[in-house]
Amino acid sequence: MSRSIQVFRILGFVLLVVGMAACESLPTFDQISGGQSKTSPTVSPALFLRTTHQELTLPAGSSTQFYLELVYAPEAMPHSVIWEMQNIPQGIAAELQSMVVPWEHRLLVSANAALAPGRYPITVSATANQPISLTLTVNVTPCAETQSGEFTLNIQSNLVDLITAGKPADEHGLLVPIQICDRSRHLRVSLKEVVSAAGTVMTEAPPFYLYRSLVWPAPSSIQAHYYWSTNVEVPRVNSTGWQLDGEVEPGLYLLIFERDHYPPSSDPETLPAAVTYQLELEPRQQ
Repeated sequence: MSRSIQVFRILGFVLLVVGMAACESLPTFDQISGGQSKTSPTVSPALFLRTTHQELTLPAGSSTQFYLELVYAPEAMPHSVIWEMQNIPQGIAAELQSMVVPWEHRLLVSANAALAPGRYPITVSATANQPISLTLTVNVTPCAETQSGEFTLNIQSNLVDLITAGKPADEHGLLVPIQICDRSRHLRVSLKEVVSAAGTVMTEAPPFYLYRSLVWPAPSSIQAHYYWSTNVEVPRVNSTGWQLDGEVEPGLYLLIFERDHYPPSSDPETLPAAVTYQLELEPRQQ
């Protein structure tokens, strides 16, 4: 074998190793906000878009959100990013919201209550050194409205974390989803009876309140504090004594019966274990 051929082989091997090392230095795909990352078509190996979900489903009248990130090589951090939307379908309201850093955004999407079921694409682009786009899909389904009635629920049946004011996530409450479909309603919740963890009937009503959800279906925790991670609208509607009244538009609402708050109590007499309540949904008076 000639000396020149050996030199070329050694040089080729060195270039291969350097190329593999460069690829390994790029950011890896991971899960963002509980969803599996999806990526845009790669324009440059050092710059691409990824999202928690490329398609989300919600009933007409509700809202949901996509988290987006412009991924870049460590040596090419963008100082500014221009985010834009294109081809927003009629009947879909979409808003790009900034987060902590310029290369991360979230897209809040709401489907009109009268929108026909179907799959609706939205294109999002981010421009740093070059424009990169990603098409997201909103799958709108028919809406099934929650019915009025009297209900008894165990607090543990759907206990969720409550993050409402930057305090530790040791506040919890029973989450009851309420779906409002095609028109505005007057909502009333009347608490009839509360049984404590000690088995006694409580004489004071625990706090309960109502949020409009920014995600669908109902989340496993309520994030109502940091603006870049909220999954509910604020302010909420609070109860007064044993009753809560509110005017609600179409969408998913989250009724929360609070079990404990910060600092937590260990007294079973003060911890609700089951609630009986009356839900009334009436057309709003014009």
